[in-house]
Amino acid sequence: MVINIDNKDYTIVFNYTFVKYVMKKNNWTKFSEYDAFLQKFAFDENNFGPEHLELFGELILLGISAGTDKRVTITLDDVVATLWGKISLLQEVGAYFLECQPKVKEVVDPVARGKKKG
Repeated sequence: MVINIDNKDYTIVFNYTFVKYVMKKNNWTKFSEYDAFLQKFAFDENNFGPEHLELFGELILLGISAGTDKRVTITLDDVVATLWGKISLLQEVGAYFLECQPKVKEVVDPVARGKKKG
């Protein structure tokens, strides 16, 4: 996800550890389940409440303070250290605000990519 702060664009990227965490908390085994969750809420402004802004603001500040360039990677440890007791909120809300880039192929559902299992 790209955000603009003070006329500078920042790309917020959660690493694969975060993706695994969200999937585990929801008992999801296929990446397509996570992706569907992300797509459902990513662009729905009706789901954007004060608690979302608070969470998102903390993630932005964390990312910018940790990053030396415009592409920022936020690890699950970073999120836990910053948000402390907000993990339940993170589980429900955090995935709305990320650009997901999993690197481990075995979690990606091949059917969701238009391929058939052979």
